[in-house]
Amino acid sequence: MDKLTLEQMQAIDSRFTADIAEAFEYETSVELKKGGTSRSSVLEQIQFIRAMFRD
Repeated sequence: MDKLTLEQMQAIDSRFTADIAEAFEYETSVELKKGGTSRSSVLEQIQFIRAMFRD
């Protein structure tokens, strides 16, 4: 679906707007979720591991 134009998507459903493209951006999708591979989660995991090595 990331290959469809806005016009093609609106032909399927007129409720699609220009911001629908954000749903298909990898970085945006990842950052919307907590945990997993989101930036904040990865940074938290790095801090945890560093703390383990310090102790």
